[in-house]
Amino acid sequence: QPVTRLWIAANGFVQFAGGSTVNFLNTAIPAAGDPNGFLAPFWDDLNPEAAGGVWTRSIGTAPNRQFGVGWIAVAHFGSIGNASFELVLDETTGAVTYQYQDVDFGDPGLDNGASASVGMEDATSSVGTEVSFDQASVHASTALRCTVTPGVSVGNAGVIEGDRGSRSVRVPITLSAPAPNPVTVSYRTADGTALSGHDYTETHGSVTIPTGSTSAFIEVAVTADRVRESDERFVVL
Repeated sequence: QPVTRLWIAANGFVQFAGGSTVNFLNTAIPAAGDPNGFLAPFWDDLNPEAAGGVWTRSIGTAPNRQFGVGWIAVAHFGSIGNASFELVLDETTGAVTYQYQDVDFGDPGLDNGASASVGMEDATSSVGTEVSFDQASVHASTALRCTVTPGVSVGNAGVIEGDRGSRSVRVPITLSAPAPNPVTVSYRTADGTALSGHDYTETHGSVTIPTGSTSAFIEVAVTADRVRESDERFVVL
């Protein structure tokens, strides 16, 4: 769902649900208790007061902005080494990207996420995606990307069938938001008050909505006749 603000934690995560952002003891994901509703590129016991800093930047214009939070050369608690990583939020697609420049503190017990949690959790703390928990799973010059698959809906369309030959009706297939990759949707027609083979031609197949677009059309042939009749309908599944 859309959000308009977030809280940034020194310890390598951002939170959308409010609550405490000082949690330095990372947990498995999901887990009850704060933090909730968070994105964690590298949740660990970090200390920007000892070295480094946390920076934000927004680029582009609505509705195609990107917002980034970077933990740059941030020391681990105890002033051990430093790490640089960031998360990027994409307004257009809803995608979340974690990017890692350097996550080697010079301590095998801390390096590459060995004492960190990487993942995300919803505001209820009941649903989450855990990439890793206290495992050395992330490395320099790598990235993780989480994309959102938009919802798909079938629109209404109509055509006057006429009294001879056939005509096509163009049925819109629509995404709830642009997708970061092409989306292929399978479909088939089914009878309503209109009957396949008599009122229209049964149709099935797939249609691809290109990257960045939100709609495509399928065409269904409607058979004309000279019988006076009320509106007839078929459905697309």
